[in-house]
Amino acid sequence: MVTADFNNDSATDLAVANTDSGTIGIYLGNGNGTFQNPNTITLPGSPVSVRSGDFNNDGRPDLVVANSNNDTVSVLLGNGDGTFQTQVAYPTGTNPTDVTSGDFNNDGNVDLAVANFDSSTISVLLGNGNGTFQTQVAYAAGQNPLAITTAKFNNDLNLDLAVANFNSSTVGIFPGRGDGTFLTQILYTTGVNPTDVLARDFNSDNISDLAVANSDSNTVSVLLSNSIGNFSTQQTYSVGTLPVDLASADFNRDNKTDLAVTNQGSNSVTILFGNGDGTFQNLTTVQTGVLPEGVAAISRNGGFDLAVTLTNTSLVSVYLNQCT
Repeated sequence: MVTADFNNDSATDLAVANTDSGTIGIYLGNGNGTFQNPNTITLPGSPVSVRSGDFNNDGRPDLVVANSNNDTVSVLLGNGDGTFQTQVAYPTGTNPTDVTSGDFNNDGNVDLAVANFDSSTISVLLGNGNGTFQTQVAYAAGQNPLAITTAKFNNDLNLDLAVANFNSSTVGIFPGRGDGTFLTQILYTTGVNPTDVLARDFNSDNISDLAVANSDSNTVSVLLSNSIGNFSTQQTYSVGTLPVDLASADFNRDNKTDLAVTNQGSNSVTILFGNGDGTFQNLTTVQTGVLPEGVAAISRNGGFDLAVTLTNTSLVSVYLNQCT
């Protein structure tokens, strides 16, 4: 699930990957925490991850979707009115499970990076600036990479990549060279079977840190980065059972970054409130429907609500923030 303003009305919208039906759903927001019925777009394969970016430099949000059993990513260019052009598919490694975007070669165009679960690789596809992408370049990752994100983890001004390696219980850091290529990954230990990785500045030093959801140890790991891109030993926080997905925002309006994690085994979302120094406190649990998976923060009235996908009932639930 990803949030953006797809129809340029200043209200947050949602795009949701529907794996079993082979579609994505576009939910246009009304600006008051409610959403219109979804418009569905059929894709090849089984879409498992959807992200947003401006791939053709027209100022309108576009979409990229990882198609797990089709070994492709689909790019859908936005029309700016909540509709999208016909998807164009690009080959990746085997069983892509997540995709992220950023300008990896500093040419002003958005590029793509994909985690390929079965081939234990990541794919980098450089953007041409017109909504098309070059042929993938593959890099060896850890065992079964499941999630990927991008940020600047050091002071060299180049975007780097972080990958959650599910079956090696590590997160791999690929330092970017700034020309669209990456150095060999550096591995850091996480909890057991990490399912998601998120990059944010948790300790207010203007360098991105990492949070990792560890499905089989029922924890979230926080790894703080320093100015040269090295990460501290993980600090773990207990959450619900089988955590699978992460989101971040300032949920309690104290100007510090917080975390939200969906717990499939306990049908809940855990909120970890940040102290601003890289540590977290005061767990809050929000009960959900059965089998919550994706989670996203939705901006509204200066605060942030939560949207959660429920795989058992094929629903998106929205939880309105009551913090004033």
